[in-house]
Amino acid sequence: MKMLTMDGLYFTQCTLSKPWAISLPQMDNCVMFHLIVAGSANFSTDEGTIKLNSQELIIYPKGSPHKISDGLSQSYTKLSDLPIKPVTPRFETLSFGGHGDVTKLFCGALVFQAPITRKLIEILPDYISITRKSTTRNMASIRSLFSLINEEVKNISIGSDATLSKLADLLVITSIREHLSNEAIYKKGLMLMLSDSRIFRSIELMHNNPEINWSLERLSKEVGMSRTSFIEKFRELIGTTPIDYLIEWRMSLAFSKLQMNSQSILSVALELGYKSEASFSRAFKKVIGKNPGDVRRNALNKQIDKTFTSAALPQ
Repeated sequence: MKMLTMDGLYFTQCTLSKPWAISLPQMDNCVMFHLIVAGSANFSTDEGTIKLNSQELIIYPKGSPHKISDGLSQSYTKLSDLPIKPVTPRFETLSFGGHGDVTKLFCGALVFQAPITRKLIEILPDYISITRKSTTRNMASIRSLFSLINEEVKNISIGSDATLSKLADLLVITSIREHLSNEAIYKKGLMLMLSDSRIFRSIELMHNNPEINWSLERLSKEVGMSRTSFIEKFRELIGTTPIDYLIEWRMSLAFSKLQMNSQSILSVALELGYKSEASFSRAFKKVIGKNPGDVRRNALNKQIDKTFTSAALPQ
């Protein structure tokens, strides 16, 4: 599970008063989660409905569409129509509903970073719930993370984005790990995927040093395998070639860097082992489907929109 790598996309502190009902769309390449801070809420998909109470958690590993409600209201409001207010670039608040009993949620979306994350996500169900009745071995850690997140949300300040991102990462990853460890079929799939320590090591090398000009010869030598057997075993377990995996990993990192900080495209390219912006841009377009400049501009435009929206809100 060391390779289940994510990064915070956004977090929302929700105060919902009856009657209320919300509809959330599919969010590709994202893990969505909802932590019940106070009150209760019903979570529904085509497969059914589950009710959760305070200090319980539900995770949608595949970003599946779902509905959340007070259990009675059937008039669902789309995510895009909610009166969400930005507080920081990645933290928002939502007050919504009527004048009845209050439910408080801490919700978030975590974007996938590593190509291998997609393969781990594939063996998970549409949702995972952590309830008060859960008896997993790491429940003490999960409860502690609940408390830490709750305290951080109460005192939003400079640096809270980064703190919440790390806490949410830990909460979701710990919960998914617990699910995998308690479900034989998923554990079997995970072990099959990462069963060869040499392949595991090769991925670690690429993750820790993406800027190195890794060749098949160098990687296979590092892990003590012949070039041919290394390629065959890697493809068998991971589903792609080592070099294609390396490129995907670099582009995953690049995508995040272009959205989350002000580094120039050339700086990102050099940091990831490319000798020119042009060669980096070609690789980025091939993997991501967009030019790095477009990704940077879209992220900047969203930030500008949020800044103006925030400034226009009544104080």
